[in-house]
Amino acid sequence: MFGVVSRLRRAKRKASLSILKRKEIELDLQGRALFVTRRSQETTPNEGDILVLCPSLEKRKKMKNRLFILGLIAILTACNLKDKSTEKVMNQKQNRTDSTLETDNNTQTNIKIEKSIKLANGFIVKVGKSEDFETFKTYSFFELTHSDKVIYTDTMREFEFGDKLYPIVLHTGADSYELMFEVNDRPNKNYLLRLFVKNQRLVRNDTLPTFITKAYDLDGDGIKEYVGFWCYNETWGENNDLTAYNPILFYKIRPTGLTLDSTLTINRNKKIYGEFSGFYYDESHTVSIGKADKFGVEINRIEKLK
Repeated sequence: MFGVVSRLRRAKRKASLSILKRKEIELDLQGRALFVTRRSQETTPNEGDILVLCPSLEKRKKMKNRLFILGLIAILTACNLKDKSTEKVMNQKQNRTDSTLETDNNTQTNIKIEKSIKLANGFIVKVGKSEDFETFKTYSFFELTHSDKVIYTDTMREFEFGDKLYPIVLHTGADSYELMFEVNDRPNKNYLLRLFVKNQRLVRNDTLPTFITKAYDLDGDGIKEYVGFWCYNETWGENNDLTAYNPILFYKIRPTGLTLDSTLTINRNKKIYGEFSGFYYDESHTVSIGKADKFGVEINRIEKLK
């Protein structure tokens, strides 16, 4: 008899625990209660020890709705501010771009044009704000026009016109051109600013190294190439026997414009350095001064073609 009662008690205890667990799960899922402690399954827990009731479900829903609305307003406000900020930045960039493409009447009136250079295909360059350094002269105001339309203005760079090799104008298609101008970059080596013009508008621009001489057919394929390099060679080390990797670059003149001849560039630099390590000057790539001597030999060979 005692055994039967014990079994009944154990069965009731298990049933109570099972019901309690279901209630705990339901309460937890509904968010209506926070569980503080749980007793061992071996003893029947008291309801007061199990949970502490939270605010009513209705109040919690209202609180959640308010928080959701406030969060949504904050997100929308942040997005709106970001969009306005982005639009402002884009407008500023566009204004700066437009100012380089066209010059207003006030700028044309205030800047004294010191020199006008007529180029091929109806282009004219007007420059001002000169500075004379005895061995060279720079101009910090630059304006390019085509058929009386201003294509590009520049007041940030210093342009040179002492080398008869420049400016270079290439006709690359129907009302399409590439124009190259020498820019003083002291104390560094000068470089070329290349302007891409189509339908009397500046499409884009980039930079190139200055060229050693005028274009020649250097590999016998019937197409002329310009040759240049980015930086002056420097030496270091205990006996000044080290220098940096400084590739010579070859550019072909094609009907569509000036393009880097990667095959010729790779082959010639392999002969100089014993390997090809890229198209850019790399000071972190140290080479022996003997390889720099081969660089000089190649430059002299090309210069003799003048």
